[in-house]
Amino acid sequence: MKKSNTAEYISTFDSFGYWEISQVGGKAYSLSNLFKGGFNVPKTICINTSAYQAYINKDISIQILTNQLFEGKLQNEEKGRQLKDKFLAINFEHDFVNDILNEVERIGNIDTDYFAVRSSATTEDLIETSFAGQHDTFLYIQGKNNLIAAIKKCWLSLWSVRAIIYRKQKGIKQNVAQMAVAIQKMVIADKSGVTFSINPINGNTNQVIINVVNGEGDKLVSGLTTPFEFIINKTSNNLINSRNYSTQNDNLSTNEIYYLTEITKNIEAYFGTPQDIEWSIANNQLFILQSRPITAYQMKLSLDTVKGSWTRIGFDDWLRKPMSPLFESLVIPVLNNVADDFIVSKIELQRNRPTWTSIEGFFYTKIGFKFTFKSFLIPYLFIKLIKNIHMEWSNEFVSKHKSNIVKLVNKETNTISETKEHLQDVINANAAAWSYIILTGICAKLSEKIFSLLFKLCVPSKYTFTYTEVLSGYFNKSIEADEAIWQLALKAKKNKKLLDFILVNESSFDEINQYDIAWLKELEIWIKKYGHRLFELDFIFPSIQDEPDMALDIVRNYLKTDGTRSPNTLYYKNYENSKSIRNIFLNQVCKDIIFGKLLSNVFKLAEKYAMIRENRAFYLHYGWYLMRKDVIKIAQAAKDKNIFADVNDIFFISRIQFEQIIQLIETDNFNTEQDFTVMGEIIKTNKIIYAKRSKITSIPVTLSSNCIIHGLLKFFTLERKSKNLNIFFGYSGSSGIVRGIICKIEDNYDFYKFRQDQILLAIYTTPAWTPLFSMARGIVTQHGGSLSHAAIVAREYQIPAVLGISNIFQILNDGDEVELNGNNGTITLIQKNETYEK
Repeated sequence: MKKSNTAEYISTFDSFGYWEISQVGGKAYSLSNLFKGGFNVPKTICINTSAYQAYINKDISIQILTNQLFEGKLQNEEKGRQLKDKFLAINFEHDFVNDILNEVERIGNIDTDYFAVRSSATTEDLIETSFAGQHDTFLYIQGKNNLIAAIKKCWLSLWSVRAIIYRKQKGIKQNVAQMAVAIQKMVIADKSGVTFSINPINGNTNQVIINVVNGEGDKLVSGLTTPFEFIINKTSNNLINSRNYSTQNDNLSTNEIYYLTEITKNIEAYFGTPQDIEWSIANNQLFILQSRPITAYQMKLSLDTVKGSWTRIGFDDWLRKPMSPLFESLVIPVLNNVADDFIVSKIELQRNRPTWTSIEGFFYTKIGFKFTFKSFLIPYLFIKLIKNIHMEWSNEFVSKHKSNIVKLVNKETNTISETKEHLQDVINANAAAWSYIILTGICAKLSEKIFSLLFKLCVPSKYTFTYTEVLSGYFNKSIEADEAIWQLALKAKKNKKLLDFILVNESSFDEINQYDIAWLKELEIWIKKYGHRLFELDFIFPSIQDEPDMALDIVRNYLKTDGTRSPNTLYYKNYENSKSIRNIFLNQVCKDIIFGKLLSNVFKLAEKYAMIRENRAFYLHYGWYLMRKDVIKIAQAAKDKNIFADVNDIFFISRIQFEQIIQLIETDNFNTEQDFTVMGEIIKTNKIIYAKRSKITSIPVTLSSNCIIHGLLKFFTLERKSKNLNIFFGYSGSSGIVRGIICKIEDNYDFYKFRQDQILLAIYTTPAWTPLFSMARGIVTQHGGSLSHAAIVAREYQIPAVLGISNIFQILNDGDEVELNGNNGTITLIQKNETYEK
C-alpha cells in the first residue's frame, strides 16, 4: 500500500483504490474498491489501524479497561466514563497532527469546509458481520480540534456496549477487532438515501428498494425520519410501487430513479453479492457514500420473485441444484440467445427474452410466447417439426456435433487468451446441442402424450399390457456404458489382489497400476468413452473424467452384487418381452380397431423419439465437460498468481470478475495482495449465498403471476392425496409391484451406500446414475415424470418406478420398507426404520 511520505499511519487519496482491509477497515476498504470500480465517491483519507494500535499501546490502563469491558467485568457507568476520558486524553504527536491536517487540506479546507469522520473497523461491512450502526460517524466536523476529537471518538466507539455485544454474538475475538477512521469532505446533500439491490424483506432478488429523504441521510439510517420508498423491477427498471411514508416532499424524479437503479445493479455486479448502499445527491451529482453486503435476508422462491409465468418442468432433472455464479452468468445467457434464435428459425415461436432466468440461482424457463402475425403458422410448423426433428438430430446434428467436439478436444491452448476463446467456442457448440435437446424433448413428450391418450381410448381392456411396455426395449448409450463397466467388474473379480484392494480402498485410482496395469488401461478407456456423462449440468460439478475415483465407486458397487444381473441381461429380458408386445400391438390391436391406422402412425412417431431420448443426454454431455476443463485451466493460472486460494473458487465469481481476472493475468498488471483480498471476499460472500440457496427445500415447479396460467398449472400438477397417511402418489414411470428397503441417494458421492435389491430413492437421476439401476429392485424419485431419465432406464431394465412424489426424499428414510406400485404410481410405507438417525 502506498502511504504519505510524512505519515506512517495515514493512507492517502493518491493510493485510493489500493487500500488493504487490515489497515483501513471494512468501510474505507469498500469505498476504495468503489473508487477503483469507477463509481463516484467523495475524496477520502484514512487514519490506519496501525495508528489506533500504536496509541492505545502507549497507555496500559486502556488495554486493561478494554479487556475488562469485553469480558463483561465492567458493570457501572463510571468505568465507561474512565475509558472515554482515557481515549480523549490521548496526546497525538505534533508531527502526526500536522500530517493529518496536511492530507485533509488536500481534499478541503479544515477551517471553512465541513468533513465527515467515519469509523471503519476491520470487522465491519463484511458478508458475515455488517456492524451496521454499531460504530460512530460524526458529520459536519470543522476545525482542527474537532477533527482530532472525532478521530478519538471513532476509536472509542469500538468499545461501546452495543459493539461489544455484537462482537460477542458473532464470536469475534477482542484482538481481531481494530479501528481505522475515514475522513471525507462532507457532501452537503439535497437528497440522501439507502438502496438495497434486492428486497431484503421477501428475499426477492429481482427488486431494487430505494429509500430517500431530503438533506442528509443520517436521519434515515438512524430511523429519526420516515422515507419515501420506491420498489423497482431490476430487469425492466419499471416502478412497481412507491410509498410516501414521509410528510415531506422526499421524492425522486423518474431519471433519478432510473439512474440509481442502474448504479445499484452495477455495484451489485461489481461486488458479486447483494448490496446495501448509502448515497447522496448534491447539485445534481450522485455520490456513493458506502456499500456493504446485505448480510441477513430470507431466501425464498415465490410469485413475488418474478413477473410472468415460469416453470422448471423438463429441467428439474438437468439443473436441479442452484447454479454457481459463474455458470449462471457465463453460460446461461449464451444458451438463451442461441436456443431462442434456433426455436424461432424452426417454428417462429418468439418470446419476450430472456426465455430462461435464474430465481435465487434456480433455473426456470418462461411459459408462453409473443404473439405476432406469423404465430398463425406455429401449429403447422410444429407438426412439421415433430415429424422431422428426430431425423435431423440423428442423421445430421449428432455426427456434426461429435466432429466439432473432437476438433475442440484436439485444439491446443497455450495462453489464457487462447483458453478463453476455446471456452467460448465450447459454450457455443454446447448451446447448439442444448437447442436440439429442447426441441426434441418437447416433441418426445408430445408424441408420447398423444400416443398414451389414444392408447387408453382405443385399445380394448382385454389387452393387459400398458403403453409404456409397447414403448420400451430400445438399446441406448446408458445401457452400453453400464454393461461395459459391469464386464470390468467381472474381470476384477478374477484378480484377488485387485479385488481386495478395490473393496477396501475408497480413493485408489492412481494405485491400481500396482495390481493390474492392463485392467487399469481398460478402465481408462471406459472413462474416456463414457466418463463425460454428468450428474448436473452446472460445471461446478465434476464428471467421472474429472474424478476417476467415481468410476471405481461404480465398480466397487458391482463387485458387491451376486454377479447375476448384468445390464445386458436385464435389457435383453425386457427387449424380448417388449418385442413380443409390439408385434401383438401392431399386428393385432392396430388392425382390429377403428382408429388402428392412426394409432399405428402415432406409435411409430413416438417410437422414433423413444429411441433417441436417453442418447440425447449422452451427446449433450459429450462436449459439456470441456467447459469445466477450460475454466479450471484459467483458475489454475489465477491461483498461480495468488488471486485464488483454490482453483474451485472460480465457480463463485461472476462473468464480469471472470473477465477481469483474465485481463489481470494477461497484462500482469495487478497488486497480488490486493486482488487476492478482493477476490477472497467476493468468493466468501458467494459461497455463503450458494450455501443458503442449497438449503432451500421447497422449490416450486411453477411460478406464475397470471391467474389463468396459475390456475391451469395448479390443475395439471394437482397432487393426489390419500386419507391413508402412509400412501404417496406420483407418476407411473415403469410398471410392476415390488416390496423392498429404501436407500436414499442424494448425489454421486452417496453411491457407495447402495446395495443390490434395495429400492433407490433419489431427488432425481441423470444418465450418470444408471449403474445403480441394474442393482435396484425399484426406483422412486421426487422430481420427474414418465419421460424422465429414471422412467426411461427403469422401463428398459423392467424394474418398477414411481416418479415425481412431492417431498418424498424428506418423508422416507434409509431402511424404511415400502411397497412400490408402478402400475398406479403409488408408494405405500409398510414399516418405518425406527433406528434411522438423521
